[in-house]
Amino acid sequence: MDSGGAILENGDLADTARLLYDVFHAPQFADARYLDWYYRQNPLGPAIEADYGDAEGRLGHIGGVPHFYHSKDRVVQAMFPLNVAVHERARGKGVLAKVTNACYAETRRRWGSALLIGMANDNSVGYFTSKGGYRCVMQMPVRLCPLVWPSLERVSHETVTRSYLDGAAFEAMADTLDFSPTANFSQRWTKETLRWRLARPDAEYAVHEGPHSVVVTCPEKKNGVPFAVVLKTFRKKDAPKDPMPVNGVIAAACRARGAVMAVHAGFSAKTVVQGARVPEAYKPAPLHLCVSSQPEGFFDLPSFVYDTFEFLEFDVY
Repeated sequence: MDSGGAILENGDLADTARLLYDVFHAPQFADARYLDWYYRQNPLGPAIEADYGDAEGRLGHIGGVPHFYHSKDRVVQAMFPLNVAVHERARGKGVLAKVTNACYAETRRRWGSALLIGMANDNSVGYFTSKGGYRCVMQMPVRLCPLVWPSLERVSHETVTRSYLDGAAFEAMADTLDFSPTANFSQRWTKETLRWRLARPDAEYAVHEGPHSVVVTCPEKKNGVPFAVVLKTFRKKDAPKDPMPVNGVIAAACRARGAVMAVHAGFSAKTVVQGARVPEAYKPAPLHLCVSSQPEGFFDLPSFVYDTFEFLEFDVY
């Protein structure tokens, strides 16, 4: 059944924000500031904005954020499809397929070919793998890390502000980080992409720097209990170990934030995070790492292996 609408050109971010707020009720969509940062300030280029609407307003949307993924063997253009939304009055009318097809067509037009990096929850993983053409690689592990750890590391803490990102402290910290590729695939970070990612306008990020590693956190409360969410762990270039243990810095981050413990989701080939694994049944929204490609067949998907994936690789906090 056709919805009676059309794919829109040059979508207005205020309209996109209104649709996403209606669908997800997430505070970052209360206005267009977040989308302007995420879609249009990325140093790797603007996001794909696939919009569908009719005379009454916006009916559907998908955003596609550009990234690069790299291994020791190759660098591959990648795109993260996200903010997939269909208005309630358009559901069951083929709008999801229309915006998906428009997003993929723009991916091929803009880059020729790209990996599609997917993050699916339990409710959507079936669609990703059966109709979306994705391969589900793994479930994202989650660990609880204590606020006390037997470490003598001295850790400095910086609240992320615009002045910090534009200043010498950020430059000096970023210059120490090991952004080199590993055997399998991970997102390719640079100083510029890290600066942009930390500039999310509504975030409460902090950077915790030890002698051999750096950790990025944000705060979270569950039932009034404060936690530190570990968004990213970086090994420094001169670290004595590869992978480098980072629990000492995570524990210091907990204490700096007044958190009872830290939550770390994901994994890294360059760092080691120890903690109690959270059983799937206790995760509020278990996540699944998926991968696909456009056009189909340009990449051998069964050979794709994630070496690193943490929350800062995509935008959930």
